[in-house]
Amino acid sequence: MAHQAEVAHQVLGKLIWYNNYMNIFKQIKNSIYNPIYYKNVILTQPFHESLKYLLKVTLLASLLVIVIFSFSLPKFFSTVRTMVSSEVANYPDDLVISIKNGNASINKPEPYSIKLSPASSSINDSQKTKVENVFVIDTTKSFNLDAFRSYSTLALLTKTDIVLPKDEKGTIQILPLSSIKDTQITKVSLNNFESKLFKFFPLIIVFMVLFGYIGIFVGYLILNLFTLIIFAFFIWLLSKIKGGDLTYKQSYQVGLHAITVVIFLSILSFFFPVFGKFVIKSVAVLLVVYINIFSDSKAESSIEIEAK
Repeated sequence: MAHQAEVAHQVLGKLIWYNNYMNIFKQIKNSIYNPIYYKNVILTQPFHESLKYLLKVTLLASLLVIVIFSFSLPKFFSTVRTMVSSEVANYPDDLVISIKNGNASINKPEPYSIKLSPASSSINDSQKTKVENVFVIDTTKSFNLDAFRSYSTLALLTKTDIVLPKDEKGTIQILPLSSIKDTQITKVSLNNFESKLFKFFPLIIVFMVLFGYIGIFVGYLILNLFTLIIFAFFIWLLSKIKGGDLTYKQSYQVGLHAITVVIFLSILSFFFPVFGKFVIKSVAVLLVVYINIFSDSKAESSIEIEAK
């Protein structure tokens, strides 16, 4: 009997999960088009129920985005692996970079340049100015921006700092060597680092997917909630124009459902950037609201109201 009760409990749990799982798709369908749903459910249910809906649809949309993103991960890590291996192989066998007490030195005449390997030439595709060197070492002079630019390099090592580009606009960042413990960089040490890095790749992929999903969800949710402040005003204004009596709070609540179309337009914008324009998103939301609340067309005769 105890076993049968446990099995029955598991079956019931799966049925409840399936019902909730399918329910979100009914809610999405109704939020895109179902006039009776808008008038008899959304405008009568508590505000938190609509907020709960936005949470669920954002979770679903974030999952869809991370799945799309995951398809590009193998190619991304393959490219990274090729570039890292190429640059390590390109490192001179007899070059020794020493960092001691926050000061750098090398066993070669300076300035010393390490050319960008052919496998890493794609880096230039994202740079405003073409680079020739992956690394330049010059510990004989203090940092100078014009000198840095003349080196045509991704990174510059001075006596006390590492200079790196920060963004595509040409902004740079200077990292002091005082924060780095005493070490020597040789071909052997780089080969060891490369081997350890590649062993961690599977774990890095897992963390990228996990934290990417969380980051996308939080980012989407915050963006939508703030964007709805504007959309709600448009909806409220549309209500006034059409002789409706929606308050701003009701307009915001309606927007929590109407913004469904915007969420999926945002996903489409990855492939067709035009769908990411604010004007198109605004028109899409107002069109959904107009059709479902203010249109004179006949409403649907039935509605599946979701289980709470």
